[in-house]
Amino acid sequence: SPQAVGYAFGAVAMAGVVSGSFIMPLLADRLLKSGRRDGLVLTALACIVLTVALYIPAFTAPSFERALAFALFATFTLAGLSQLSSLAVQLITPARLRGLFTAVLLFISNILGLGLGPSVVAAISDALPDGPATLGQALAILTAVVGPVTFLLLLQARRPVADAIVMTQAGRKTITLACFRQSGLIGGTAQHPDARHDRHPRPTRRRQSALPRHVLRRPDRRRHAPRARLHPRRGLR
Repeated sequence: SPQAVGYAFGAVAMAGVVSGSFIMPLLADRLLKSGRRDGLVLTALACIVLTVALYIPAFTAPSFERALAFALFATFTLAGLSQLSSLAVQLITPARLRGLFTAVLLFISNILGLGLGPSVVAAISDALPDGPATLGQALAILTAVVGPVTFLLLLQARRPVADAIVMTQAGRKTITLACFRQSGLIGGTAQHPDARHDRHPRPTRRRQSALPRHVLRRPDRRRHAPRARLHPRRGLR
């Protein structure tokens, strides 16, 4: 019955989301600690490949049990990919911009994923010959198109993300903060807020006086005049 199918997929989705949200970030953290600067991006690339490879059979499986098994592992990798994107924002973004970038990430995810995704699936399903009966095929087509595009975009960001993580851990300015400061969106210094201040600051420039230099260099005669001394026999000298 549809009610039993809903309960089954709900339980599978809950198990996959909870386990994937914990295991995939731990795997990425293990790679980062082992010396792989691109460990976070490598884990995300593996999640994309596994998600596409598992969701397509899940949407086109001939039996309910097989679709449920593929959906379990696909939800596991997809949940890990979602958590890795949030983790990347925390690692490569300065502390003063983390809230802004997290809000931008959630906004784009909700607009493209929850807003545009169902509309595209419905349009693909209506374009197929069988209409609404081919909803699973429409989901598989969308997954096959979006998955490779996401993989290529993340592959291009592999080195910049790794460099930004190293710069953030070293306490220097990040690429994100430098780009925003050059564009004029934010002010202040480009130094990372968590970095220590320079122990040897540059000397500040003194304010120039309006008087000429020879007047400033002229000694005060009243100040340097010899003091009168009282001689014990001759009096004032």
